[in-house]
Amino acid sequence: DGWFARPDVCLVRFEELTGPQRDDALVRIIRFYNERARDAVDVDLLLPLLRASIAPTKSHTFRSGKSGGWRESLTAEHRQRFKQAAGPALIRLGYEADLNW
Repeated sequence: DGWFARPDVCLVRFEELTGPQRDDALVRIIRFYNERARDAVDVDLLLPLLRASIAPTKSHTFRSGKSGGWRESLTAEHRQRFKQAAGPALIRLGYEADLNW
């Protein structure tokens, strides 16, 4: 299971942060932090700050937000290397059904 089953990992999918369930994901992140932090933070105070900090148009790492759009940027060699490095994780996270992409 690797890091998927680790209790010190809060698994958050990209779509959770950009879709309609964003606040639920942010609250889950805050609660995950609070369970491990020496000084817990107030969910009601932090949630609007986190919400405001998600600004895809200002991020240099945000490309388009289109689901599966990353495929258009990969060469055949990139795909092969990506499959080797992250193929099983993509399947487990539900991004792919198998390695035939």
